[in-house]
Amino acid sequence: MLQLLVILSIIFVLYIIILNYKYPYVGARIIETNNEQMLISEIEPKTWAEKVGIHVGDTIIEINNKDPQLHNPAVSYGLLEQINSVKVLKTNGITNEYIVHSTLFSNHDASIFSWTQLS
Repeated sequence: MLQLLVILSIIFVLYIIILNYKYPYVGARIIETNNEQMLISEIEPKTWAEKVGIHVGDTIIEINNKDPQLHNPAVSYGLLEQINSVKVLKTNGITNEYIVHSTLFSNHDASIFSWTQLS
């Protein structure tokens, strides 16, 4: 019985590690406006969102290359989480796309995050 408990515990820990790797913590909360736009409402300090330059007031255009209204964590919980990519319209009118690379062995400056200015 003890061996089964240890094996199940190891499986659970591996599952949590995989989830945290696949969907790293972003650290941004969002709100939906009356005209169904998603706006960044809060950025937690020292998180990915702060490091890449997402700011309060930025508008979410796409999450994972889809309408942000289709992203469950955004709609249900007001969180910018479980993302592979996010396209943001900055308050200065510039659109940036931020990408979370899903491999430890990427060619992106040893970082799992990158961003591209689109306009």
